[in-house]
Amino acid sequence: MSASILDLVFAVLHWPVHAVIYLETIRRARLRRRIDTWTQPPHWFLRPLACLFLTILPVKYQTVASKTHLAQDRLLFVVNHQALALELPSVLLTIYLATGRLPRGIMDRIHPKIPLWADLLVFFGGIEGDVGSVSAAMRRSQPLVVFPGGHHEVYRKKADPRYSLYWRNRSGFARLAVEHGYGIVPVSGIGISDMLETAADIPFPNLILRHVLRDDRDPMTVPLCYPKSYETQYMRFGNIIPTGHLSGESNNGDEVWKIREQARNDVLSGLNVMIEYRRSDAQDRAAAHGLWQRIKDLCHGNNQAFVRTIVA
Repeated sequence: MSASILDLVFAVLHWPVHAVIYLETIRRARLRRRIDTWTQPPHWFLRPLACLFLTILPVKYQTVASKTHLAQDRLLFVVNHQALALELPSVLLTIYLATGRLPRGIMDRIHPKIPLWADLLVFFGGIEGDVGSVSAAMRRSQPLVVFPGGHHEVYRKKADPRYSLYWRNRSGFARLAVEHGYGIVPVSGIGISDMLETAADIPFPNLILRHVLRDDRDPMTVPLCYPKSYETQYMRFGNIIPTGHLSGESNNGDEVWKIREQARNDVLSGLNVMIEYRRSDAQDRAAAHGLWQRIKDLCHGNNQAFVRTIVA
């Protein structure tokens, strides 16, 4: 068989691969444009969605800083992840109802690689977690949400404590906050991880991780969970940690690390405060209690039925 025929056969057999690569390139370019030109969805859409979602999964939250301060533009909300990241909608929608602003979530690098799922996240403000994307959002003074624990907290193992932090040596969020003069709001959340029980830790197929999702992170496990309760979520928004006094000196490693450690300690402290508060809140902890009343309040436009403030 001549070389030209072999080349033709090779091209015919590989055209689907080239087509997939071409389509993926177009999809990523469109996704990038949507990220760069994102505007908050209209209130007529977000508010009913938030009310409906938080009627089903109610939240009680405490704000150490005033709501007026939390409504500032240049804020970075630093939050602990819970089981399977199921707290994410509640965090975003609670901040939206409290401030009128939907903060943009900083995505793990694996999310933009998943069609449709990436589109959904970007619609609600998701941005890629690289330095360039986050810096661009900060230059536009957009409020942001980051989960420094990443997949280590999302896919915590069965033997791991429910509300421990796995930030490792990550301080990039603090460095970018200093560079762009963003205040850091430590946010502590509990509830989702108490509703789920981990039956087993399942190894994530390395073939999919490496060759389908094209991700080079270490092999990981995914918890196999089942629901065990239906509970109210509790959140605490701590004092804003200022960074303006550093005048954008993000190369000052010692100061950046101090801010990172302060944020981490405040999140841990907030977790302990919420766990202690929940012990004395047995009636409201059971989310099924008052569900029918919350539904009736939702129908009558009572927006305080599902997001309630805890007096500090």
